[in-house]
Amino acid sequence: MCSNFFGKSYRNQNGALRSFKEQHRVTQEMIEAKFGYNADSFTEYDYVELINIFNSLRDGVSMIEDWFNKEIAKNQSSGLGADFQAQSDSKIGVKSDAPNDIPIEQPELPLE
Repeated sequence: MCSNFFGKSYRNQNGALRSFKEQHRVTQEMIEAKFGYNADSFTEYDYVELINIFNSLRDGVSMIEDWFNKEIAKNQSSGLGADFQAQSDSKIGVKSDAPNDIPIEQPELPLE
């Protein structure tokens, strides 16, 4: 039963976390907040509890809000906005008084 959910062993945490993300929209940060420590430190007991939570959600016995704090996911940022801002700030702009030596139009080439 347990090995079917996570793959070949309890230590296949990527499969477990990915299953929660894909099927229930529960992030790793939400799971870590529930257990109170990093997913790298999860024990077999933690994985068994995680399986029970997953099965409860899958069967409709409980809701995500019963187990996880959804505010953690809302407060979490991907960092893309900050990266975009940093890139746009670091771009070198063209000076308005720069000479325009590049021809805009090209003459037609003869067909010979």
